[in-house]
Amino acid sequence: MDELPAQEHSKASGLNLFELNKLPDSQRQLINWMRRKGDCSLQEIATQIGDGEHDEAVRTLLDTLLEKGFVRELLGESSPSYRVNMAAKRGRELPLKLKQALDKKKEE
Repeated sequence: MDELPAQEHSKASGLNLFELNKLPDSQRQLINWMRRKGDCSLQEIATQIGDGEHDEAVRTLLDTLLEKGFVRELLGESSPSYRVNMAAKRGRELPLKLKQALDKKKEE
């Protein structure tokens, strides 16, 4: 099944743990559940948040997360699915002295 992002997001970098902890409880709990679950359908998300009968409320919540770039909508064969868009972890920069020592060692 070919999956394509349904839309571009303003925050292409995704969600980091600092931002996750600042989210309202309902959004944070949903994101954490989605991270464990993987790709989720609209119905699964509605069932998880206990609002299976109010599609509009679920859609509003998802739209908010999509707008922030924290969730991606994937187009599949039948219906879209949703996946958390976590930011890539940034590597650490070596201290300058250590970097110089390693470069010197390479030259030897």
